[in-house]
Amino acid sequence: MKSSLSFNLTFLILSLLKSSPANTQSAISPEPIIQRLIERMDKIRDYKAEVQISIDIPFLKIPIKKAIIYYRHPNKFHLETKGLSLFPKAASGLSGQNILKIPHTAIYVRKEQRGHFGLHVIKIVPMKDTGDVVLSTLYISEKDEKIYRVETITRNDGWVNIDMTPGNNPFGLPDRMVMTFEIPRVELPAGFTGDVDVGLESSKTHIGAKDKKTKGTVAITYTKYDFNIGLGEDIFKHKGS
Repeated sequence: MKSSLSFNLTFLILSLLKSSPANTQSAISPEPIIQRLIERMDKIRDYKAEVQISIDIPFLKIPIKKAIIYYRHPNKFHLETKGLSLFPKAASGLSGQNILKIPHTAIYVRKEQRGHFGLHVIKIVPMKDTGDVVLSTLYISEKDEKIYRVETITRNDGWVNIDMTPGNNPFGLPDRMVMTFEIPRVELPAGFTGDVDVGLESSKTHIGAKDKKTKGTVAITYTKYDFNIGLGEDIFKHKGS
C-alpha cells in the first residue's frame, strides 16, 4: 500500500510539472546539463577542507566551530573538530549533485535572472520510493553551470533549502553554504549524523508542542580546499563517517 501511494505521488508530481506552461514552452533539455555536473563531480576522488561552522537551532547553544571536512568518492564523509560531533551530511558541498546520481526524472522549468547572471531551474523527481526525497529543485548558473541553490521536499522531515556561493575551484564546490531546514519538536533533521555533546536549552518555548515546528540554520564557510590528495581509508573509520 505504501509503495502504491508513493508511486501515485511521484506520478502526480510528474504530471503537474510536465503540464505546466513554463515546461511546455521550454526547448531546453536538462539532461546534458545534469550529465556535465555528474562528470565534473566524478573528477573529485577526495578532498580535505578547512571550514567554520555556525549552527543556529532554537533548542541548542553551539558556538562557532572550526573544523576539517574529509571526503572520498563516492560517499565517504568525516568531520573533525573539538566539542562538536553533530554535523550536516550536506556539508560535503555535494548535496545538490548527489541526488542526480539516483534514478530520476529531470524537468527543465524555466530560466531565472539573479542579479547579473541567469539560472537554469531544474526539478528532479526520484523514481524510487525507498528514499526520503520527494522533489528537489536545482538553480544552476547558465554561464559556468554551478549550483547556487537546492530546494528539497522530503517525505518525513519537511523541507531543506541550501544556498551556496560557488568558489573558484574547478569542481564547483562552494566557498559558503547556508542550510535552512524544518525541525519538528526537538527532533533533529534526518540530514544530521553523529552525537550531540552540547546542552539543550531548558525553555519550553523552544521545544514546543507536538504539532509545532521550528526552523534551524547551519552556515558553513570553506576557507581552504585540498583536492585529490589520496586520503586513506583509516580517516573514515571514525564514528559518524
